[in-house]
Amino acid sequence: MSEIRNWSDYSSQYSKPELDSLFSTSTSGNSSNSGAIDLANYASIKNGSYKKVLNAYYKNQKAEAAASGQEDPSRLTTMKASADTLKKAADALRDGKLWEKKKITTKDKETGEETTTEDYDYDAIKKAIGAFVDAYNDVVDKAGDSNVTGVLQNGAWMTSQARKMGGILASAGVSIGADNKLSFDADKIKDVPMHTLKNVFGADNSFSENVATKATGMSNAVTRSNQSYTKTGGYSDVLSDLMSRKIDTDL
Repeated sequence: MSEIRNWSDYSSQYSKPELDSLFSTSTSGNSSNSGAIDLANYASIKNGSYKKVLNAYYKNQKAEAAASGQEDPSRLTTMKASADTLKKAADALRDGKLWEKKKITTKDKETGEETTTEDYDYDAIKKAIGAFVDAYNDVVDKAGDSNVTGVLQNGAWMTSQARKMGGILASAGVSIGADNKLSFDADKIKDVPMHTLKNVFGADNSFSENVATKATGMSNAVTRSNQSYTKTGGYSDVLSDLMSRKIDTDL
């Protein structure tokens, strides 16, 4: 295959039927094949020979999306993944077992003597809160660059709610920066009353639960936007998934 530098190079070497065959979903045959990529192309995709073709195709798709006011397809994918990660991190904080006391065994480094006490697993709690804060900040980053109305609305609610709860969050060791991102002082977690941490992150109607609801709203908004683009612009969710999970890691 000769080198392909841009979409014009691609389109000059391949016919429209070949384009449709590679980049469109199947609509013939058994319904179980709907959305499947033509297996005749699989070997070439796997060994990387379509790298330049795929790059040129998606560059063209992004240009068309921008011209029509649609979201960049790759940003839709990453925005949804970010929102879903935030939802999972918030759900993990609301696992009742996280907030139960446990038997914890420690070993003296000098004597080797082991001591068992009953206490909260602060390491697990710090890890869970840290993961939530990181996921929250990632969503704030990506939502600010989005053109999807549902993403912007839910993102605005999240940051507004965080500001309103600034004092409560501060009591749990969480501060809010000028960029609306959260910071968690994990080193001071034992100075925070456990009931405060649980009320902010692990209780019903807590900050994390409300954020999880908005993260779900974001994810659903991206899905709707993606489906709309598929209908109007020919963008394929199946091919997008292939690109993000398979092609990008191989090339």
